[in-house]
Amino acid sequence: MNNKDKISFVIFTPLYDENIGGIIVLHKLCSILNKMGHSAKLWHTKNPTKINTLRTFLQKLRYKIKYTIKPEKFQSPYRLEIASRKDVENSIVIYPEIIDGNPLCAKNVVRWILYKPGAFTGKINYGDNELFICYNMKFIDEHFKYKISGTLSITENMKETYQQTNYSSRKGTCYMVRKGDKRNLNYHPKGALKIDGMSHKDISAIFNQYEYFISYDLYTMYSNYAAICGCKSIVVPEEGKTIEEIAAEQNARPGVAYGMENIETALQTRHHLFENNEQKEIREQHSVKKFVETCYKHFHIG
Repeated sequence: MNNKDKISFVIFTPLYDENIGGIIVLHKLCSILNKMGHSAKLWHTKNPTKINTLRTFLQKLRYKIKYTIKPEKFQSPYRLEIASRKDVENSIVIYPEIIDGNPLCAKNVVRWILYKPGAFTGKINYGDNELFICYNMKFIDEHFKYKISGTLSITENMKETYQQTNYSSRKGTCYMVRKGDKRNLNYHPKGALKIDGMSHKDISAIFNQYEYFISYDLYTMYSNYAAICGCKSIVVPEEGKTIEEIAAEQNARPGVAYGMENIETALQTRHHLFENNEQKEIREQHSVKKFVETCYKHFHIG
């Protein structure tokens, strides 16, 4: 067995939550790495980072008991192992951008930028020797002082949940805010249904009932889900940018309109969304393989 066969990862992540895209992709990355033959485990953020005292041992035990039986939205669809301190010592640790510093004191650290650094916490406290990987280069501005060494993009299509079941008449508008909470929330009509925080099962049913879905969040996968379910999916355009500029930044997602005036184009391209989903899975595998190769090079493995 060569060194490359022995590469292992620990992914530092909150407990699985089906409503938070960043957490979903952290868990999915762990699953993909395992399927590729690597050893990948999770370290949940609420798990104590030190276990050398009776108090922290009891904290860890309570943590495990608390989440043995979890509400539905916290039940991960992936069968993933939880890492120990010994696992951390011999692994590459992957932190999302929201984590402050290096709480596990890991030697080899990857910082996966899943959204704009500091947007949620107001802090950007990273190590100079970390490997920086970005989910989308649009999240990086000119003030970010660290070198980005590559991209890693993973999506969860949830094909079993999001399907069109209603082919008859629809009416009404639903909308979502999520990461668009700092924008002017005046694009949706009065009486529109806000769906933030609902379960995927309920949202799928809503997307099959309503005619329009409006998203203030520019990048959420819910825009794709709405289009898949036959809902007219509209992303609220950014002020000061043309429709063409916005579409280019988002790789012109088929089936998704950038403003009301772009709905007809979205409807005409919707069929490509299903073709793209199959291609996404292939590109995803290549993206993870390239990420692992970047880790080999950066951490001098193999």
